[in-house]
Amino acid sequence: MATRKSVRAPIPAGKRLPAAGAPRAAGPRPVLTRAVLLGAAAGNGRCGLAAVRPSYLWPIANEPAGVHLVRALHALGIGEVIVCGGEAGDGPQARRMRLEAEALGMVLRWAVETAPTGTGGALRALGSPGPDEHVLVACGHIRPSWVSPALRDLHFASGADATVLVSRAAGRPVDTLDLDAEGRVTGARLGDGSPDDWTSEGLWLLGPAALRRIPATGFYSIREQMIPELVDQGRTVHAVRSRHVADDAGRARRYRRQNEQVLRLMLTEEPGYRRIAPRVWAADDVRLGRDAVLAGPVLIGAGCTVGDGARLVGPVAIGEGCTIGPGASVSRCVLWDGVTVGRGASATDAVLTDGAALPPQGRVDGAVVVAGRGGRLNHLGGATAGVLVAEGRRLHPLSRPSLRRRAADGARRAADVAVAATVLLATAPLLLLAAAAIVLDSRGPIFFRQNRCGRGGRVFGMLKLRTMVADAERRRPDLQKANEVDGPMFKMARDPRVTRVGAVLRRTCIDELPQMINILCGHMSLVGPRPLAPHEMALGAAWRDIRLSVRPGATGLWQVRSRLTPTFAEWIALDSLYVARRSLLLDLRILLETPAAVVRRVFGRQRPAAPPAVVTGGTAGSLDSQVESSCSIRSTDTTAANA
Repeated sequence: MATRKSVRAPIPAGKRLPAAGAPRAAGPRPVLTRAVLLGAAAGNGRCGLAAVRPSYLWPIANEPAGVHLVRALHALGIGEVIVCGGEAGDGPQARRMRLEAEALGMVLRWAVETAPTGTGGALRALGSPGPDEHVLVACGHIRPSWVSPALRDLHFASGADATVLVSRAAGRPVDTLDLDAEGRVTGARLGDGSPDDWTSEGLWLLGPAALRRIPATGFYSIREQMIPELVDQGRTVHAVRSRHVADDAGRARRYRRQNEQVLRLMLTEEPGYRRIAPRVWAADDVRLGRDAVLAGPVLIGAGCTVGDGARLVGPVAIGEGCTIGPGASVSRCVLWDGVTVGRGASATDAVLTDGAALPPQGRVDGAVVVAGRGGRLNHLGGATAGVLVAEGRRLHPLSRPSLRRRAADGARRAADVAVAATVLLATAPLLLLAAAAIVLDSRGPIFFRQNRCGRGGRVFGMLKLRTMVADAERRRPDLQKANEVDGPMFKMARDPRVTRVGAVLRRTCIDELPQMINILCGHMSLVGPRPLAPHEMALGAAWRDIRLSVRPGATGLWQVRSRLTPTFAEWIALDSLYVARRSLLLDLRILLETPAAVVRRVFGRQRPAAPPAVVTGGTAGSLDSQVESSCSIRSTDTTAANA
């Protein structure tokens, strides 16, 4: 639970902090009647759970988390909730949220993101907030108990422009907020994972000054952009400290424990369930085998089958259409819909998501099980489909990569080594000339080495020929206002830090030739997503783990198919599309198109409006038709009157 003591601001002489719940003595009365609920698109999330459903649809005691949050928001006086995510609110779990809002007389509206907009960019769905309006913004994974009247009253009483719920970082670099003794936010930086680092938990109360900062287009993050900007401008930002630790493996663990707490508090029959044993509730059509052992609290959804001799030791929540095989054991687990636990299998302290299957005699302990293809776990805490995750470690994939996939990866690596070595030998004279020109043109080293995130989130030093003055990084903060791209990256068409020789090297892409060394070392591949710096990857956005599942590339879709000045959303869309359709044939097409892309860059021309179709994996179609989604938001209105 959040504590109140840490957020009290210093009170000037002769002034008193208003009592909780009382309006401020002067100025217009603040208004808080709307909330925004955030959830990543299913399949793009940071932890294994979000690979299946947006976080506001994670089941808690067989009800979507959004239902519990809607109730908490109603108790706060919220009348309208805007749900932002990757689905249109027409699934069965979303319909449950609609029905709950209708029963409470609330307006529920879905805003579907067609491209990455960030937590701040999603707030464009609010339209034009009122001059005195405050808005509550919550990620779907937060506990409903954190949405409390006490938090609202403290936000109003302190007069803060923004109030943020924070928790301690979990021993890894994240975007960190510096707090003073009174709980005020005094700065923002990339932390080193020390115990004193605090990071946003995903719950914000934003005032008019904060809401006015949201740009009309592009990617915009509350945590990485809005809050630091408010602090830099001297605005008041307060933090409420949570006792939890912010780590993605811990997020799944906390979700399971939240289910346990709700189940332990269940004392009466829930709608749609009947009590079949002490603290055991089941839907009417549940089929129980002989000698099955059920030790509550246990909740079993509709259409489930529990085999002979199976053991369910609570707290256990089982969704709809699940099958527990004969002799299987399930203890302290959450099972989503359509889960199968095979004969004699054992699941303990685990979360099994939609359609997951534990094979006969299989065993899972303290893990997240996601159905689907084999996947990978990276050190940032994310998992893709088919991976068991326990305490941030990879245990084993449910299905290993196919022989065809392993052969393709081997062929890709062999081609990387052969081509990179050939390019280095062929361009050695050119590199020597470029090195001499760099030395004669400006002071500083010949090569520039910058940390970038590789496959699995591993950091490596990416090599380039130096194209800027030696103190370029120190001068960057002074140029931040002239940034010409949205999102977390920085780019200027006429960057004053670029040297005369550097401008030529950049325009011709000669400065990137040393990346062939990174390819030989295994840090990069010839083709892949654009390599980003750690502080750019620190964004808790849905696309991060998709990009980190493969090696970054010296070239890629982002280079051959984007405009000369692509938006952040285009970068992410192209990278995500490449990972989804990755094949040797696609890599070959990209390599063949790269020289033309370099020529277009040299002469400043846009790419052709209708490039040829790309065929990958037996599927034909123009890639451009799949990546022309803008940063706009498509809204679906659902009110209590017409739900």
